[in-house]
Amino acid sequence: METPALAIRAQRTWDPVAGAVDGPAVVRVRNGVIQEIVAGAEPRTDEALTELGPDETLLPGLIDCHVHLCWDPAGDHVEDFSRIEDAGLEERVRRACAQLLAAGITCVRDLGDRSFVTLKSRDAIATRPWTGPEILTAGPPITPPGGHCWFLGGETTPAHIEASVAARAERGVDVVKMMATGGKITPGSAPHESQYDGATLSRAVRAARHRSLPITAHAHGPDGIRDGVAAGMNGIEHCTFFTSDGIGYDERIVRRIAADGIAVSVPEATWHTTDELPLPPDPRLEGIWSNVVRMHRAGVPISISSDSDISPRKPHGVLARGAVRLTQHGMDAHDALLALTANPAAACGLDHRKARVAPGYDADLLVVKGDPITDISTLLHPVHVLRAGHRVATTAAARVATSNQEEMQ
Repeated sequence: METPALAIRAQRTWDPVAGAVDGPAVVRVRNGVIQEIVAGAEPRTDEALTELGPDETLLPGLIDCHVHLCWDPAGDHVEDFSRIEDAGLEERVRRACAQLLAAGITCVRDLGDRSFVTLKSRDAIATRPWTGPEILTAGPPITPPGGHCWFLGGETTPAHIEASVAARAERGVDVVKMMATGGKITPGSAPHESQYDGATLSRAVRAARHRSLPITAHAHGPDGIRDGVAAGMNGIEHCTFFTSDGIGYDERIVRRIAADGIAVSVPEATWHTTDELPLPPDPRLEGIWSNVVRMHRAGVPISISSDSDISPRKPHGVLARGAVRLTQHGMDAHDALLALTANPAAACGLDHRKARVAPGYDADLLVVKGDPITDISTLLHPVHVLRAGHRVATTAAARVATSNQEEMQ
């Protein structure tokens, strides 16, 4: 789909490779792709010009590599998914996509739907990119009978692991997700307990690779993390080192993750408290965030994600708050930005065309007021969002950003 040429004149840009660059530059976009960046240039007469303010920064759109587009955060998930029709789930996906895009999130990876409903939205958005972020989807996660998130329809015994992976490949998923451990939101499931043994995880990895699909493991407990790493998973979701009574940390496992280049996605971007919705404190969160920074310093490629919309504290569009949390726990702003851009792009296999302000990359762009390197909270205030070169509204983002700003600053 051909679109008019666009020029963006920026006084400041941030790019994962170039870093922060001050000084006027014109970013030229055609057909949704950045064509060139010319310092000090003037726009051509055939280009529609977007002139950014002197205190605005142009940077890549954010990537949330762990979302749930068709969930309802309130109420009982088991009951909800037992009664809602696919049409209702598809409507939730549409609403979620609008909210995410308005918050400057231009690409997402859905790691748990029902009935593969996100594939339909993925394909629709590909033809009308201004309607939502680019979607990668796993469909229903693979879990044992009665296991974590069994209500999504992905129940699979060890004997049927290869068939389950093959079925997902045939449906056209972008990634396979497997529940190596239990989780917090499923009755009868414990996050620190493993659900599959290492041999079964290895068989799943081989089946996914045979079909050229990446595979990522939901893993909270140390045993599940260790088995997922040994099996050769492309990614580990959560990686919290939950124990039966708290949070641990295993340096040997972390060194192996770093050495193997396994992507770790930590879906802990969240509202912690709001005036409208009092939420109980979770003493484990401080331990999780401390572990994230420790893993980063050990060389693990960390992505911060949100796990939206599994609970009221994780609404769609809350991702940027994860960057604020990272800086509060000692990570510098550049690396915190990498955790929302370049790192998740690599985790999703999209680093060849996403998360750069550079020629040849998708024109999925975000403009914030101020300098995110000196004040990371500027990410909470999107001024403009461009998706494949199309400017989209940021109304929902403003609503998220202004809710309880004091708590985040």
